[in-house]
Amino acid sequence: MEALDNTTIESAAITKLKDLLIQTCRVVPNIQENNTIPSWDGELYVYNGKSRDKGNLLGRIPVQVKGTVVKSYKKSFSVSIKDLQNYLKDNGVIFYVIKLTNFRNYRIYSKPLLPFDIERILKSATGQDTVSIKMNLIDNNNPDLVYEELVEFIVNRNMHRRLPEINSLYDLSISNIPVEGIGISVPALALNPTRDVYDTILGKEVFVYAKLRDINMQIVVDKITPNQVSQKIDESVYINGEPVSYGFSIGKQLGGQIFLELCEGLTLLVGQKDFSTQVNYKSTGSLKQQLTALKIFKAFLEGQSITIGAHKLLYKDCGLDDGSDVSEFYKRYEFLTQIQKVLDILHVKKDLDLNALTSRDEEKLKYLIDAFLYQKPVPITLPNHSLLGTMVIGNLKVIMYSKYIESTGKSKLHDIASLTNVTLSPKGSTEQSPCSIYVMFSHNALSTIDNMDLGIIEESILNTPLSQLYQNRIIIFILELLKFYDRQSEKDFDILDAVINLSTYIKNHSNDMDTQITCELNSLQANKRRRVLTFDENSYLIELKSYSKIPYTCLAASILLESFKEAEYIYSKFSQKEISDFQTYPITNLWPGHEEKFNDYPYDCLFIDNM
Repeated sequence: MEALDNTTIESAAITKLKDLLIQTCRVVPNIQENNTIPSWDGELYVYNGKSRDKGNLLGRIPVQVKGTVVKSYKKSFSVSIKDLQNYLKDNGVIFYVIKLTNFRNYRIYSKPLLPFDIERILKSATGQDTVSIKMNLIDNNNPDLVYEELVEFIVNRNMHRRLPEINSLYDLSISNIPVEGIGISVPALALNPTRDVYDTILGKEVFVYAKLRDINMQIVVDKITPNQVSQKIDESVYINGEPVSYGFSIGKQLGGQIFLELCEGLTLLVGQKDFSTQVNYKSTGSLKQQLTALKIFKAFLEGQSITIGAHKLLYKDCGLDDGSDVSEFYKRYEFLTQIQKVLDILHVKKDLDLNALTSRDEEKLKYLIDAFLYQKPVPITLPNHSLLGTMVIGNLKVIMYSKYIESTGKSKLHDIASLTNVTLSPKGSTEQSPCSIYVMFSHNALSTIDNMDLGIIEESILNTPLSQLYQNRIIIFILELLKFYDRQSEKDFDILDAVINLSTYIKNHSNDMDTQITCELNSLQANKRRRVLTFDENSYLIELKSYSKIPYTCLAASILLESFKEAEYIYSKFSQKEISDFQTYPITNLWPGHEEKFNDYPYDCLFIDNM
């Protein structure tokens, strides 16, 4: 092509861009040739249809247009830093580059630049006069896609609230900003709802927004290019008619590959012609996640019937992504199954993080399998051959009791729920009363030990013969349950139910009026933690204050009635010892400014050591 002057190149570039924009029938370009305005060449007026009525105007977009003659096409283009700084002040721009090899052969490239994009570019180009940016190739034969890009620019510009310190999802994750939800903006789907969702998003730059909690505002936090997109489907996966998991993901990868993720570590690639399924398994995830994946993959290996909802899966190939032998797969399945059986025996509901296990942890697990599944003595001993001990395995901490066998130097391990010959003795006394081992634990043990099952605890306590000494111990344990509840970040109402059940049990089996009142107050403070007290409950407290002579009781009633000024008056009459004692009670957590100190009771009769 004969050498052209800059004026001719610019005129050709603007003409070709205008021609494309006019084809949308919804864009009015106002781009001047040979203009002297710094950084900009004009603007586009984008309408919500073919009508040019003012009320139909979606927005105005500043543009910069560059024309250049090239021998080959490349997507990158050099931009002035000063121009970018001006675009940032003007809340963004769309940068167009028209590359010509001759008048008939050309390509049009675009780069929408919103403030979030510009700031990222400027941060990466500190000290430079220019920076190379990657452009997007425009399909000259599809003006609808050109229009979509303009609409997306306007929509995202209107949503473009930012926090200076947040430039990525990682920045957001390490911040203390409370977030209600994360989402992406894809305005093109609103323009054409019949379009394939996956194809609209895959391989395309999209902004990620975060909705701030307690504030009606969302901020832009990142810009990503998804290479796969999936959605959660609420359907059960069945093996031979038996449900094994609930919920799976179906999605599409860049390039068109459809996949189903039945669970963590188990992916199905669906053939686009015959819809047959290739099964890929990879060892990853927690114990329960891996067991679910292993169970389903085992069914694939053995040719069992697998359905999702009412749809039967057709499959042909099964593969182990880590390259291991199938026999090793069965060994691991057996090993993990045994671990789960042991945790079930110990009443551990928390999932085991297999990624957190050390070689020592795996050795402990093998000992537990021998001890609990095969009743074998194991080479684990407690200091001074203590009765109770805790064992830490990865992210789990479990408590057991052991019987030391002198002749072998080994111990037999047992779940503490089977420890039934526990007795309680007051200091300096030979009196012994049967008790459940669980009433000896503080709120700290309840919150840190993972095999504290509330159902087992409550059953054990209620099935132990009641004595005055044991009754008093249960009342103290009820307070520990309330402290345990107050410490939780995610509240478990089952704890409050246990408090009410145990308090009712003591109240119904005691003839002592003060004990009955204490139990009633404990039930009421449990209810107060999850709801407003009823008229009858408040009436009981008002009546209680009118006749009770016990300061602790009157103070507790005032707190539950939220009569805090009266509570302060009663509290001001307490001795220093009474104040110190009352500060350890969990009811203070219902009294603003007087939160309990969470001091543990010293239990001289219980020793817990680490295995």
